[in-house]
Amino acid sequence: MSHHPIPPPLTRLAAILIVTGLAGGIGAAPDGKQPVDYEMRQKTEASTWVEEQNKRMQGRTDNDKYSDVYKASDLYTPPDASASGGIRGQISNPSQAIQLALAIPPDKPELVYRGSVEGEDKTGFRFQGLPPSRYDLFILTESALHEGLRLHRGDHTLTSTDMVSIQKAVDKAEKFYTRKVIHRIVGETGRMTGVARGICTFVREKESLDNRYVSYSEWRRHFYLTTLNDVGPGWQIVANRDLGGIFVKPDKSVIPVNHRKSLSGIRVADSVVDLGTINLSKVENESGR
Repeated sequence: MSHHPIPPPLTRLAAILIVTGLAGGIGAAPDGKQPVDYEMRQKTEASTWVEEQNKRMQGRTDNDKYSDVYKASDLYTPPDASASGGIRGQISNPSQAIQLALAIPPDKPELVYRGSVEGEDKTGFRFQGLPPSRYDLFILTESALHEGLRLHRGDHTLTSTDMVSIQKAVDKAEKFYTRKVIHRIVGETGRMTGVARGICTFVREKESLDNRYVSYSEWRRHFYLTTLNDVGPGWQIVANRDLGGIFVKPDKSVIPVNHRKSLSGIRVADSVVDLGTINLSKVENESGR
């Protein structure tokens, strides 16, 4: 039943007649014969509004529609205007356009700085306004993610039992997403003392609506930096840092994630560190923590 505010002068009887639709001219159609179905009217108006919203979005990509209301600046740490440090570099192999470049201090993973993409082929990147620290880089292209994230300082001692519990904890998180993949996770085992951090992909493998009821036909993919603790009965997520998302075709919903030491532990002081040309296809001893 729909609820409507009742003007003070009306009697209780009149109010009842309005709600039940028995009062001619009050809560009824103008001709006094048929009561107004307010619920149906609201549904019709809402449906028309949603249809008009989606008509206005025709011809636009899902990522363009999403960017109207969800701004990347809300997700990332703003550059420090007082800091003169930075990082720049150029990816030579694979020679693919960079979609997203991030710099993250491993001791403060909640701070995530977004870099600019440079060059006609979009294979260069630059970070400015970085406070003095060491930084790990996250370089995303269409076909792969290359990361230098240092996930844990200590020994990696997670057991198979830990991994089963960790996967269950990740699967229960963020119900909007229908699939969660742990690409790499490092940590120490221990009941009530265990800690772990991993890089994960979360994907919604079906259509979705935003809070404007605008529809998106492609799948939504996000990367998360996930921190977990062993809380006794099992593992629990204590922080899930969103590193960014995009709408993708189904064949790009889960892409390879490659750990590269060349993107790890870059020390920044008071000037821009030039990494030069970086070959991300080169695999050395990549058993990073």
